[in-house]
Amino acid sequence: MDLKKEYGTNKKSEVDGVWEDFGGGTTVLIARIGNENYQKVFRRISKPYQNAIRRGTLGNDKAEDLLIQAMADCIVLDWKGLKEDDKPVKFSKEECVRVLKEYKDFRDHVSELANSMEIFRQEMDAEAEKNLKKS
Repeated sequence: MDLKKEYGTNKKSEVDGVWEDFGGGTTVLIARIGNENYQKVFRRISKPYQNAIRRGTLGNDKAEDLLIQAMADCIVLDWKGLKEDDKPVKFSKEECVRVLKEYKDFRDHVSELANSMEIFRQEMDAEAEKNLKKS
């Protein structure tokens, strides 16, 4: 087994994100959870809560707030075509926080994609590049 072919990912895409189709004309630019930016931001925003985290006393609501803030800062980088009540939702970090809080299933879907090695694979990037050159 070739580790690079099987498990190699594009480190630039993990930070800069990849556009994922959510259907209905909606695409979301998603970076990988655990990328260097995410780690820095999560360390910074969770620092005041380190004692509670170590003791296991950080409440679920605060843990969710920290996760949502980190996702809005470093994972959901942009979106196009997102609507609410048939009205466009313009992307901003504040709107992203609101949407991730209000729509748990959307947040879970984003989180699932951000955790997926598949969308950040090097092999897929190389194949897409070849297809672009052929066109």
